[in-house]
Amino acid sequence: MQKLSGADTQRIIQLFENELNILHGVSVIEKMNYRRKIRNALMSAFAVSDVKVESVIRTVDERLSDVLKLFQDGDGFKEKLRREIQDKLR
Repeated sequence: MQKLSGADTQRIIQLFENELNILHGVSVIEKMNYRRKIRNALMSAFAVSDVKVESVIRTVDERLSDVLKLFQDGDGFKEKLRREIQDKLR
């Protein structure tokens, strides 16, 4: 059973934070709402007893698709996210 530590979880959330920080044309309030949505989605995905990379990516696709559309390279971001999670689960 693989589980992410708190520091690993924060690092992955930081990936989303970095992408949000470079967005232009999105208000501060909207970014705050996106941060909450990201945190809620990821924390529920990481709360399972055996974290699987593909299940996290599926959760991101389903629950955060509107956020990914805002990122300059949503598909590239998902690949970066996949690599980061795989590294943390080793």
